[in-house]
Amino acid sequence: MRRVAVVAVAQTTLERRKPDLLPAQLVYGVCKEVVAKAGIARSEIDFTAAGSADYLEGRPFSFGQALRYEGAWPPINETHLEMDGAWAAYYAWLRILTGKYDTALITAWNKSSEASLHHVLNIALDPFYESAIGVDPISICAMQARAYMQRSGVTSEHLAKVAVKNRGNAKRNANAQIKGDYTVEQVLASPMLADPLHLMDCPPITDGAAAIILAAEGKAEQLCKNPAWITGCYHATDLGIMGARDLAELPAARTAAEKAYAMAGVSDPLRELDVAEISEPFTHHELMLYEAFRFCQPNEGGKLLDSGATQAGGELAVNPSGGCLAADPIMCRGLIRLGEAALQIMGEAGGHQVPDAKKALAHCATGHGLQSNMVWILEGQ
Repeated sequence: MRRVAVVAVAQTTLERRKPDLLPAQLVYGVCKEVVAKAGIARSEIDFTAAGSADYLEGRPFSFGQALRYEGAWPPINETHLEMDGAWAAYYAWLRILTGKYDTALITAWNKSSEASLHHVLNIALDPFYESAIGVDPISICAMQARAYMQRSGVTSEHLAKVAVKNRGNAKRNANAQIKGDYTVEQVLASPMLADPLHLMDCPPITDGAAAIILAAEGKAEQLCKNPAWITGCYHATDLGIMGARDLAELPAARTAAEKAYAMAGVSDPLRELDVAEISEPFTHHELMLYEAFRFCQPNEGGKLLDSGATQAGGELAVNPSGGCLAADPIMCRGLIRLGEAALQIMGEAGGHQVPDAKKALAHCATGHGLQSNMVWILEGQ
């Protein structure tokens, strides 16, 4: 199979509001930066792909405003997905694998501050039984957290430790939105939004944008000193109807990971991986993903967290960037995880670089209760 690598990564600072910038201006900034990092001319980009959501921006075909900044004019092959940018990256990766293209620019942007997330994300639910009663991501994930806690024996204190770890890691990430030395007591004292989830168990509303460049073997080595080679990737989706799912389990995440592991030849992920950037918009998601990705045995997520193995510099660094609990621009969530994992392999993660990172997992997720999941495995030379 043709080898493809991430060769350049860019993202904006991630903030609660960016009122002075239009979405197209966010795109312009990251596109300009990522092309400069790769040292490539716009004319050398064979294909562009983007991820964003018209519903969040409140107008149809909103992505059209960003096309000129992506370099899609004069006309070249381009596509847009009403999805997280990680799915645009997946599509671009497949197109490069066919041999038709050698390079691709992928962008994603999001201004959650300008939308009512409660109303926008509610319409993604079943329209007859679930959307009509007004449930939103927080209430659904609260039900999921309670179901998981009852199955696993995980406590509210374990959930709080996830928030403490990730926002502590974020102190070393210049782009993170929420960072600091929080305590378990502070997390548990924050307002209860939906039992058992406190405010600090939940992701912040975030504005931001991200971009990466993919390149095929032969071209990648010319553009990057240490490309992050994609050795495995798979995506899987659970049922969209919440009442038809066992919310205490993440079978799609498990399937995506196992398929990606098989493709990349990973047999013992806890020992073989150096870094994992996972999408954990709510604290219980990280513990559920530990099990789904075979980082620990069932019911031992809290034990793994207590061991220190998930801290940067530990046996396996999980979310050294701070993850989604530090910043969560919804349509960039997965593309940022992919970019952060690639930066670790390249040795360009700055203050949150994990020493000698050679193999990384990037997990991307969308939908209520981590409905859709994608797992990438990246490796250095």
